[in-house]
Amino acid sequence: MDKIQDKYYSTGSTDKHNYNRNRKYKLGHYNSYHTIEKGKWPKIIKNGVCLVVGSITILVFSNKLIGNYSEQNVTYNIENISNINGTNTIYSVEETSNTTVEESSELTTVDSFSLENRIKNIPQNSQFMIGTKVDTNKLTEFSDTEMGKIFIKYAQQFGIDPYLLIAQAIQETQLNHWDFICGGNKYNGYSVGVCQLENPSGNPITAYDYNCNEYITEYITMDNAQNLDTNIKIATMQMQNKLYDYNGNPYLALQSYNYGTGMIDIALNHYSEEIGQSVENIMQDYQNFGWLKYIYDMHENPSKYLSNWSFNTYGDGEYIKHVLQYFPGTNTYYNYDNKLYEINLNNGEIVKVDIIDNKVK
Repeated sequence: MDKIQDKYYSTGSTDKHNYNRNRKYKLGHYNSYHTIEKGKWPKIIKNGVCLVVGSITILVFSNKLIGNYSEQNVTYNIENISNINGTNTIYSVEETSNTTVEESSELTTVDSFSLENRIKNIPQNSQFMIGTKVDTNKLTEFSDTEMGKIFIKYAQQFGIDPYLLIAQAIQETQLNHWDFICGGNKYNGYSVGVCQLENPSGNPITAYDYNCNEYITEYITMDNAQNLDTNIKIATMQMQNKLYDYNGNPYLALQSYNYGTGMIDIALNHYSEEIGQSVENIMQDYQNFGWLKYIYDMHENPSKYLSNWSFNTYGDGEYIKHVLQYFPGTNTYYNYDNKLYEINLNNGEIVKVDIIDNKVK
């Protein structure tokens, strides 16, 4: 079962931790050894295992590696962790090296991303209606399905919160892939599959793969759009691209999935002229939602912005709200600009930023 189990810790002390290379620690529950190597730190690992050395706690959360992590000028790597199978339980390790470890004076707990803890933290009276339509039992069961595991696989590979992607797919198709492909009773001849890939005519999509630490390219063909696995893969790659298009702003990235970058850029330019700030500054201020009024107006009055638009409305003016009502919890996370961001989706607050050691090239 590949559920995200993100019990996430960092040390609060600024003391330097002097680890030797290739020191080994025994994972007591499994009676196996893993190497902690100076120089690398996996961002996401397996099933809620937690390494403890003295009072230094090293996080492990989830299934696969999506990047390396640097903490206080020292970085670490845990090898062969994917061979560990077990329940979502945190275990400690006992030190097998004779080398002494300078202990941290403080341990700071950061927000947990386990599904259970997410659901406990769904905000009340959210401006975006966050979590108001979350079905806890169905979401828990979905994580164990073939489709759920595909979402988790590619979310980890491309550095995005899987439950944000799942919420988006619920809004798009209620997680129904087969009715939205050729021959399906809901296929409109344009948007394809569970993630509604538009007009799959063979265009390339390139994104950074944190498993192999390099850019990879897929092609948005009809075959790939109709295949469940590649449909989700391409949609995840597109979301990574959109985060980069809009300086890591999750709201702009989400809305652009529905409106397209062209219309989002028009809205940003109008708002920029209105308030006398640069588009760049607006994108970087995740707590500035003033541009949304242009999104709403575009939906109601598209001819003001598109001279050749023949329909009375455009897109979904409340797409962000409609996605986030299926999102469990308050905070989300994603990789952007060589950093792991944790964002409070209720108000846009940047809760935490961690540097990723294996920088995007």
